[in-house]
Amino acid sequence: MFRLLVPIYFGDAVNSVESTDFSAAEHFVVLILIVSGLSAIAQFVVNYGSQYLSQRYAYGLRKDVFHHLLNKKFRYFETQTSGNLLSRSTMDIEATRNFVLNVLSQLIPTIFLIAIAFYFLITLDVIYSLFFLVVVPLLIYLGITFQRKQRNHWRKIRDTYGMMNERLQENITGQRVVRGFLGEDREIGRFTETTDTYFQEYNLVAKLRGKYNNLMPLLISAAATGVILYGGYTSLITGSQIGNLAAAVNIFNTMAFPVSFLGRLIVFSENARAGIDRIDTIIDGKDEEAVSGEIMNPLSPPAEVNAITFSRGSKVILNDMSFQIKKGEFVAITGTTGSGKSTLINMLPRLYDPDSGTISYNGVVYDKFTLPEIRERIAVVPQEISLLSGSIRENIAFGNGEFTDEEVAEAARIAHIDDFIEGLPDKYETIVGERGITLSGGQKQRVAIA
Repeated sequence: MFRLLVPIYFGDAVNSVESTDFSAAEHFVVLILIVSGLSAIAQFVVNYGSQYLSQRYAYGLRKDVFHHLLNKKFRYFETQTSGNLLSRSTMDIEATRNFVLNVLSQLIPTIFLIAIAFYFLITLDVIYSLFFLVVVPLLIYLGITFQRKQRNHWRKIRDTYGMMNERLQENITGQRVVRGFLGEDREIGRFTETTDTYFQEYNLVAKLRGKYNNLMPLLISAAATGVILYGGYTSLITGSQIGNLAAAVNIFNTMAFPVSFLGRLIVFSENARAGIDRIDTIIDGKDEEAVSGEIMNPLSPPAEVNAITFSRGSKVILNDMSFQIKKGEFVAITGTTGSGKSTLINMLPRLYDPDSGTISYNGVVYDKFTLPEIRERIAVVPQEISLLSGSIRENIAFGNGEFTDEEVAEAARIAHIDDFIEGLPDKYETIVGERGITLSGGQKQRVAIA
């Protein structure tokens, strides 16, 4: 509101000068300076508050997305790429944050300013307000039209960005394979193709934005020109005060940016809408069930697999399998490649659930235990080792930060990796790098066993 008082006081100052009332003109000049200062303070409060609230929104959304990702069923990750999940967790959240920021800092004040500007124009001359009343709905209509045209492009931009992330991650983590098989040119070609698609889609959006952004100032200028012609004519014919015309023109100039912002908000809204749709696939998807029923007997042997069946799509991996593992037994499971050995092992700590059949411990079906109760008592060392990028100690103690240094060292001794660790300059505080890249395959296996 303060910024709209400036044109009004400016018009009053012009009228005062026109009537040679210079003391009144000085009074209005002082008022202009005061309301300009108040406008700057109010704008700071709005901008700071909007930034704070939008960051709080993004903060909560990031935590929510991360929580859901860590609790997704393992089958979910078989149909998703890490690049897409990364882009949803970063770029898409940032797009929604920008939308919230602009709604709070611009849209709400703009709606308020449009209403106040319309009121001030009516007080100056009803015809001035009619010019304003024509141009604003027309701009909104054009904005909605361009919004619909951009929608599919923004969704494709999001998907392509995820593919770029995927390509980058594959080539960074798999650089030894790429270079070892002289695949640099092929991978550069694949990445270039994805980047070209991203560029082309953004270019199409830029063309649409350019058309709308050029139409906005054109319409506002046309309305302002109409105001000048009408105001100048009535001033000459009726002798009305020229200050009213000056105030009306300044109101149009003041409202040019807020009204044109409606077009930019449309871009933000489509960008955010594409991001929200992709984020919802994470938040709305089914997570692991955390059973909370109390079990009288703690999880203990024997482990019994009873007539379990498991399939991926139409392919049956395990069919009516049954066996029992008693306390103290060592059991080896053999089979051809793809016969379901790893899948079966992953079912014991309930990383996967069978399509049918049951797994029980000491006579209690395992879906009666909570997931922590099962996974605290069953350890799995997978074929593909993925260490965290922290220290050796952090990797050995992962899952239970209460282990003492002596317990960590004892675990390393049992896994026959303690001599190697003690020979390192930083010993257990040695950083292993991303996915344990500084360690050999055997060393990673032994750290994982520990």
